[in-house]
Amino acid sequence: MKNQFRSETFKWYFPHRDCRSYCERTTSARKESFHNGVSAFYRCTNCGKGTYKKKKSPYNFLGEEIGVFDALVCTHCQETLFESAVSDQIEAEVKRRGLWGLRARTNVAKVGNALDVRIPKSLAEFLSLKQGQEVILEPLDKNRLQVIVE
Repeated sequence: MKNQFRSETFKWYFPHRDCRSYCERTTSARKESFHNGVSAFYRCTNCGKGTYKKKKSPYNFLGEEIGVFDALVCTHCQETLFESAVSDQIEAEVKRRGLWGLRARTNVAKVGNALDVRIPKSLAEFLSLKQGQEVILEPLDKNRLQVIVE
């Protein structure tokens, strides 16, 4: 026996694709079916082709595995959404590990004939940088510079 179709609004929290912050996303989806009271399927708001299915999904932040959490994953584009309670768990774990807030703003200074970019202590510790250590600087484009630690 099929459930009646009806419009519902769901509020999901999910990490940005660039993993810098969390944002709130409100989506309207049409309820399509309900299977054994366990998982509901909703049309994907990203691609519009797949449906969301409840799955356990691993979460990585800055290259470290944070854990495996309940999520809704699109069957077509693999977009992953976490409910607000799960997002709170992820955020708490990331903060507990000291990975939250590593992004920093700094100034370019002049040292002799060269330019100098200072790396904050928390970021240097995360990257295991030591004074005098050699790194590779590589421009990604006109606005981004990649630092490769060997």
